[in-house]
Amino acid sequence: MSVDEIVKNRGEAYARRQRPLDYYENKRYITKRQSVAGDVLYWQWAIGVHGAHPDPDELPPEVRLPFGPRQLPIQRMEALRRYREAVTALGIRLAWIQQVCCQGVLASDIPERVTGVKPREVMTLLRHGLDRLADHWENNA
Repeated sequence: MSVDEIVKNRGEAYARRQRPLDYYENKRYITKRQSVAGDVLYWQWAIGVHGAHPDPDELPPEVRLPFGPRQLPIQRMEALRRYREAVTALGIRLAWIQQVCCQGVLASDIPERVTGVKPREVMTLLRHGLDRLADHWENNA
């Protein structure tokens, strides 16, 4: 299943909507480093969990996976392993960040019972989690 098929399955409205991380970066709520960390998590999720087969040229350089016609099963297992390690590095209190990065959920739409903070403090927690994710990618490069 390609990334285009994943978007198609979600409907055209999803394809036209701006991703939350892009929106937050454009509004300068998060830094480029934080946005890239979220993008890497997204690609690990798309490849490892959903089995997407992206063109290597469309991936950020931080996504380092083996490419080639015979590498698809290895690529998917490696992406899934990296995705699980990243969510584990976030910890249980910040695991909801994968919903923002991977599933396109706005941080403000995550319930307070999940984040554990008031709605006005969610962006601070998101920035903290994305920093932790960026540190994880840098340490495990």
